[in-house]
Amino acid sequence: KMNFSNNLKYFFPSFIAFLVFLGLVVGKILKSLAKEEIKLGKKYFKLFEKFILVILVFVFAYSNLNLFGFFGLIIGFIASFFFQAIYFYLGLGLFFSFFVSKEYNLLTASLIFIRGLFYGTLKIDNYKKILFNFVIFSIPFLLFFIKDFILEYNSLFFGIVVGALVNTIRKFNYRKIFKF
Repeated sequence: KMNFSNNLKYFFPSFIAFLVFLGLVVGKILKSLAKEEIKLGKKYFKLFEKFILVILVFVFAYSNLNLFGFFGLIIGFIASFFFQAIYFYLGLGLFFSFFVSKEYNLLTASLIFIRGLFYGTLKIDNYKKILFNFVIFSIPFLLFFIKDFILEYNSLFFGIVVGALVNTIRKFNYRKIFKF
């Protein structure tokens, strides 16, 4: 006998993740439709993209600031030097947000979607990059199979996401945008 409600609890996060990722696709479409406008607003798009990352850092850090979270922050910061796929860390953050609350998940999903709009207009040149980012973004959702372990060390994993995002923000060249 198949339990429909049990299957639905796995479908919902996957569907939300898909919708969130569509921000990147919509950003790519906007880039192809409004080339002149994108060129004129490029420095503001870069700035807003990083601003969203800063907000995400605070959102992720606020919910899980403890010793495990700090340890995870160090791990994530170091790991992001070697594995720089930002959409992996965003997928990880979205995945863990499902275990906090619906409101927290909605906030996280919305911010990642908006960030995808900016990122898609700035960095996505072809559909191979979209496919690569989709695969990388989806990998953390395989962790549903070890949910009990995840719930035990949730703050550690949130810390990893925060550390990776902090390192990404750190690499941003603000002087180039504002011509200091």
